[in-house]
Amino acid sequence: MKILLDDFQEVNAFTSGIEYFDGDIDLRQKHRIGNARSFLQVCSMDLNYPMDVTINTDDKNVETDFYNFLKKWEVKE
Repeated sequence: MKILLDDFQEVNAFTSGIEYFDGDIDLRQKHRIGNARSFLQVCSMDLNYPMDVTINTDDKNVETDFYNFLKKWEVKE
């Protein structure tokens, strides 16, 4: 899912909120890949552009809940 985090407060809300989801969570922006759980790695991305966020988990309920959590930052194309 593509998301846009406008400022450091949203980065903090995002990184704090995803702590509760089991699985590996990755960020991608252009050719950069980062650990979405790391506040510093998220901040190192260009916050002016959307990021792709993915979760790798075997639990479909966790995956569904995770993507529902992200909807407030979702970028509609």
